[in-house]
Amino acid sequence: MNTTLTSQKEQGVYLYIALYLLSVVAANISIAAYGPSALLFVSWVVIPFDLTLKDALQERWTGDGLAKKLGALVFAGSVLSALLSRGSEMVSLASFVAFAVAGAADGFVFHKMPKNKPLLRVNASNVIGALFDSWLFQAIAFGGAETGMVFAQAASKSVGGFVWSLVLVHLLSKLSKKNKCAD
Repeated sequence: MNTTLTSQKEQGVYLYIALYLLSVVAANISIAAYGPSALLFVSWVVIPFDLTLKDALQERWTGDGLAKKLGALVFAGSVLSALLSRGSEMVSLASFVAFAVAGAADGFVFHKMPKNKPLLRVNASNVIGALFDSWLFQAIAFGGAETGMVFAQAASKSVGGFVWSLVLVHLLSKLSKKNKCAD
């Protein structure tokens, strides 16, 4: 394999990791600062981005160590959030538990659909991940989960995830074409 192409793929993974961590921290700090009123914005924009990036990373990190890498990623996002925002410890804990469970559920669905088109895999797994994330996060961060808000959040995460999946698939196809031209 071309070493330049390998280096570009590694850089892409590092970029995904950085964007994932930045968005987790932004989501947790927003919720810690503004409370439940920030849930819908975070649900429309930030969490769908996280879920879609997690799928992109899972696609690249297949094989041994996948669960450890994804677990470390979720843990790192929660620890960074707690360190960067005093008072966000409960939000960071809720985020860690919710992302860990949602990520496992999302990853399971994504893994079980290898023959499906990428958009279907990403979005089907995002719906499952969004449901778990919405319910667990509210239950832990706010001491209870309101059914209507759980479904509103899950729906907004699913729609936002669909939009992000279109953006990422489009960008990845452009990068792939560019890399083929460079060979």
